[in-house]
Amino acid sequence: MSKKLIDSSTRPAVLSVMLLLLLIACAWAIGLQYQQFERISTMEAAIQELKHEQLDRIATIETTTQQQTEILNAALGNALPVKMPRKWEGRLEELETRVSDADLWPTDASQSQKFVDELSQLISELSPLAESNYFPRLSLVRWAALAFDVLHRTPAPDESLDNLVEQIRAIADATPDGVVSGLDQKLQVAADDWADKAEAQLIEETIQVAEKFLKGKDAARQEALSHHASIDEVYEILGIYENVSQRDDEIHELRTNLQRQIVIREAQSQAAALTDQWAEAKKLVTSKPEVYRTAASMLLREVTSARAVLVLQGIHQPVYGSLEGEIQDAVEGMQDEARRRYQGWALGQIIRFQKKHMAIAERASRDARLLSFDNGGWTDDRFSEVQHAMESYLLPIDRALLDLPVLMRYQREFDEGWSRLDGREEQTNVAKASSLREKRNLHSVQ
Repeated sequence: MSKKLIDSSTRPAVLSVMLLLLLIACAWAIGLQYQQFERISTMEAAIQELKHEQLDRIATIETTTQQQTEILNAALGNALPVKMPRKWEGRLEELETRVSDADLWPTDASQSQKFVDELSQLISELSPLAESNYFPRLSLVRWAALAFDVLHRTPAPDESLDNLVEQIRAIADATPDGVVSGLDQKLQVAADDWADKAEAQLIEETIQVAEKFLKGKDAARQEALSHHASIDEVYEILGIYENVSQRDDEIHELRTNLQRQIVIREAQSQAAALTDQWAEAKKLVTSKPEVYRTAASMLLREVTSARAVLVLQGIHQPVYGSLEGEIQDAVEGMQDEARRRYQGWALGQIIRFQKKHMAIAERASRDARLLSFDNGGWTDDRFSEVQHAMESYLLPIDRALLDLPVLMRYQREFDEGWSRLDGREEQTNVAKASSLREKRNLHSVQ
């Protein structure tokens, strides 16, 4: 009975002791685990430090090896090619793969620029001593970078499309050996496409220039031609596409109107030159009348011919103004003066022949009366005198230049002389001389 009481009274104390012992055991276990964890962490740190040391040693060895290789290469030339690190070569291989596989080509300008940037970075890391070893591979990738860039380039507003076409074709023509991806064919197609666009742009710009020129006045026309050498260039460019463009009817009409303006412009230029020449010719009217007369006649022919050319082309503008009329009046005035002088000269020749003929006839009559000559005193010598008088005084006269009264007087005296020689050899001689003797013109007499 007393044992049970003791057990009941001491049970709580026993439990407390047991609980304390359990806590102590747990604490010891936790401390033991913490010590093991610390030991493991220390070992891992030591391993990592050893790993870094090994990596640094490896990098140092690689650097030393590369430096030694470069030194050897510098000393021995290219007998021992310098190799770049594997990581660098992997980046080069990745670029080569993107060149050889059309599915990996850049699809826009940003991707093309990225490719160029990657290649530039790769090249910047390349040792100069290793460049010869990688030159063939880098040349191909460089060419591809140029091709990608030009294929996705957007021309600037003021950039010539013809220059772009030339650049694309130059890159295509420089395709290096080993390109099997068809990139060169793509360049050719792009060049043809841009060439078509350049042609269309040229046609459109030229048409706009032509229209502005035809519609504008002098200042507007000069502005329209600011980027062209002359309207002739515009005319020639349109002519290239007149029969090969879808706008050939429009181009044909523009060229017709431009041709009209070109003719007018040339006529105006010629008129200005002829006006200057006429001003110079008029200065010679007194000092050198023959030169003045010749110059006036030549200028009149030029003006008349030029005006006829305009009329034949349907142009009736008074391009030559009053120039033609002024020169024509001057020429006609000189012609009238020359014609009047010619009439006076011809009449003098006719009168001299008349007097000569009458003198010969009087001597013949006197000889016939005093000496009883046969044929009324007309000897062979006197017939010869009449022949020579006709040849000297009458044959130099051009009857086509004679006014009617003078012509009638001429014809009467000619008939008198001709009748006098009727049936004789002297008459035949006069006929021969008439066909051979040079006639005096209006301007050959003073």
